Amino acid sequence: MWINRLDSDYDDTMGSNVENERMSGRLEKNSSGQRRRHSKGLATRARIMRTSERLFALHGLDGVSLREITAEAEVDLALVNYHFKSKDGLYETIIARRANIISRARERMLRDCGPDPTIEQIVEAFIYPFFQRVRSRDVGWSHYAALIAQISFSRKYVDFQHEYLDPTAEVFVDAINRLSPTLDRQLLYWIYGFMTGSFAQILIGWERIQRLSGSVGGIEEMDQAYLQLCRYTVAGIKSMLADS
Repeated sequence: MWINRLDSDYDDTMGSNVENERMSGRLEKNSSGQRRRHSKGLATRARIMRTSERLFALHGLDGVSLREITAEAEVDLALVNYHFKSKDGLYETIIARRANIISRARERMLRDCGPDPTIEQIVEAFIYPFFQRVRSRDVGWSHYAALIAQISFSRKYVDFQHEYLDPTAEVFVDAINRLSPTLDRQLLYWIYGFMTGSFAQILIGWERIQRLSGSVGGIEEMDQAYLQLCRYTVAGIKSMLADS
C-alpha cells in the first residue's frame, strides 16, 4: 500500500497553482495597473528565496552572508532588506513557507482518514507528504530537508519550532492518543519524538547510508526507504502502546 502511494495522484495540492504561488511567499489579488510591478516584485522575491534556500542548506545560516546571497541572486542588498528585513527574517521566511505547505498536507491527509485513523494511517499521513515532495524534481524540497535538520538539532530555533511545527505535532499526538486514551500524555510526546527523529535521520543521513551500503541511490531506493520507514515506525508505536 505504502509503496504505491508514492506513485499515486493523491490530491494534497502538490504542484498546484495555489501552492506554486505560495512558494513565492505571497498570494495576493492585484488590479491590472499593479500587475506588472507586482509580478516583477514577486519574481525578485522568489529569486532571492531560491538562492538563499540553496546556500543556507549547504552552509547554514551563519555560513552565508547577505552579500553572497545578493551577488548570486543578482539583486541589490536593499531588496533583501525591503522584502525580509534581515538575514534572520529571510531564513525564517524560507523555512516557514514550506513548513506551512507540509503541515497543511499532513493534516489534510490525516483528516481524510476519518475520525479514528489507524496507526498505519497516522504514520503515513505524517511521512508521505514530505517524501512525495523530496521524491519530486523540485530540488528545493531537498534543500528544505537540510534546513529542517538544522533547526531540529539546535536549541537556537526552539521558538521557531514552537510556532511553525508544534501545532501540527499536537494534531498527530491527539490522533495517537485516541488509539489509547488512557496513555500518559508525556509518553505520547516521546512516541511522536521517536517518529519524527527516525524520519529526520533518514532525510539528513541519506548520503551517509548510501556510502555505508555502497548503493547508488535513485527513486527505487527512496521508495524502499519510505516503505521500511513506515513499517519501522508503525512497529515501534505498536510496541510502545502494547507495553503501556
